[in-house]
Amino acid sequence: MPTLRDALEAAIVENPDDLAAHMAYADHLHDHGDPRGELIQVQLALEKEPLPPPERARLKKREEELLPLTREACLGKKLAKALRPNRRDDVPEYAIRRGWLDAVEMLDGVMPEDVPNALAVAPEARLLRRYAVGWLESPWAGKYDAGGTPALFRSKSLANLRELRLGNVEGFLPEMNEPLGYNRRDELFHAGGTFWDWIATLARLEELTLEAMTGNVKRLYKLPLPHLRVLQLHLTDEYPLDALAKNPTLTNLTHLSLHPCAADEVPHLGLDGLTKLARSKHLTALTHLRYQKSDAGDEGVRVLIQSGLAERLKFLDLAMGTITDDGARLLAAADLGNLDVLDLSKNAIGRAGVRMLQTVPRTGLTVRLDDQGEPDEPGYWLADGEME
Repeated sequence: MPTLRDALEAAIVENPDDLAAHMAYADHLHDHGDPRGELIQVQLALEKEPLPPPERARLKKREEELLPLTREACLGKKLAKALRPNRRDDVPEYAIRRGWLDAVEMLDGVMPEDVPNALAVAPEARLLRRYAVGWLESPWAGKYDAGGTPALFRSKSLANLRELRLGNVEGFLPEMNEPLGYNRRDELFHAGGTFWDWIATLARLEELTLEAMTGNVKRLYKLPLPHLRVLQLHLTDEYPLDALAKNPTLTNLTHLSLHPCAADEVPHLGLDGLTKLARSKHLTALTHLRYQKSDAGDEGVRVLIQSGLAERLKFLDLAMGTITDDGARLLAAADLGNLDVLDLSKNAIGRAGVRMLQTVPRTGLTVRLDDQGEPDEPGYWLADGEME
């Protein structure tokens, strides 16, 4: 028969944002002499704003005292062992929030396999919010159905995951001024089949970043993802953007980043895909768009302006494309009042076009125009840097 503790945990897992449920759970643990109850109380108190500096300092000190005492209770035995410090040079970072495991990340080095395997079965990971891995081991490449770590990608206990990152994509950093890097194809994570099935179970997913080859990515683009705000899919070679543009659940998507692994100078991001995105009646919240390595060129610029999308964007990255002076002229004359970053590096814009864009009277606008190719070779950058 379920205990009161079981019922309180179930309520929190069902609604992790219910602070009253967290407090009731903390009180229950505290009443039974479990120091994790006090940890939850302290961490909840630290979330309150405004909090007088002396009170915040006192609570932070108490939190630091309680975390070592409650480590195994918060993580469970398997995870506590997998995440123990000083076991190797490469140790994943993790965070405890409201007395539960909140985040696990390993952006430098390769995630030890026992960590995701433990996450897949640990009840203590039911409130995991963020999982981020910078590098994936090459033995998992080429296994579309299994993904990178089969146990994790079949888990049914991580439904509260909100941020998933597999790869070294740095997001939409204002200071990013270089086109994205590359991996060898045989070293890339391969996503498909079982992995898309797992993504379908992540009902609260808000951010998805994949640096991967994919199988049947249309399945991903059709999934109901009503909370998704950030989608970054890089280094694959299939982008059926009509499916993405038609997905009626993507009304909260604000950040979209696409960068194909286009070998043999065959671009996989074209005018048709850009047109569908720009004219989508569902992607109405989009404010950040990266559409690199595209041959949409000047006509793509025209589509962005005529659709009204360029007017509402804050970040527009069309690097490594085929834009010429004609596209530069269109952008220089357009209403870009919301734009903070315009990246047109590695296109085919001549000196006249560069001058037009450099003189746009817009305070705070960062325009990137470095490494322009010859105007008579507008496709020069489409396959730049590819590694087979």
